[in-house]
Amino acid sequence: CIGWYFPGSSIIFLSVIFAGSAQYAALSVVVVTTALYLAYCCNYFLGKHGWHRLLVRFGMQNQLDDAERQLNRHGLRAIFFTFWNPGLASLVATAAGTLRYPFKRFALASFVALSIWNTFWGVLAYVVGEKIIEYVFSYTFILIMIGVWIVVRIIEIYVIGPEISPESTEITHTP
Repeated sequence: CIGWYFPGSSIIFLSVIFAGSAQYAALSVVVVTTALYLAYCCNYFLGKHGWHRLLVRFGMQNQLDDAERQLNRHGLRAIFFTFWNPGLASLVATAAGTLRYPFKRFALASFVALSIWNTFWGVLAYVVGEKIIEYVFSYTFILIMIGVWIVVRIIEIYVIGPEISPESTEITHTP
């Protein structure tokens, strides 16, 4: 989905951190919110007109099924509880189109949820952003992340072991 490939939370954090002033930080949140809102509306219409079939071919059936289950169970409240993450929001927007939710209700709920969450992320980035950037680019953080990656790979390869593909009995290792 559109928001899946360009993580909006990262864009909000970086644009607010490097904005230089509170006014430019607020403007960057408005611009990112508008862009994501338009992307989610596109995802809605793509879901409504068959985009989900392409996503299924790319192996995203489980994610779409989860999003549809949430929408069926919680209705449009699911939008608020998933729009904290642009990747999830993209899937839920696609699922809303697939399920033929009324567009006006979807659009209003999306706008409200997106505005609240992006304001939250923008304020958080403005308050603690520079310290996070300093920490992320420190050697300590980089070494910790490399260590975590090595441990995860060792566990994945030697403890979890090979996976059996559901389509066949062929044994494959997860990359």
